[in-house]
Amino acid sequence: MAHVKYKMAPIIHLKRGSYDMKDHLRSCL
Repeated sequence: MAHVKYKMAPIIHLKRGSYDMKDHLRSCL
């Protein structure tokens, strides 16, 4: 089960990162 979590982690991280970037751009504007 651990290897599945490691495979899913980057996808969740990318989604979270994209949301952070949107908030960052929104705050800059």
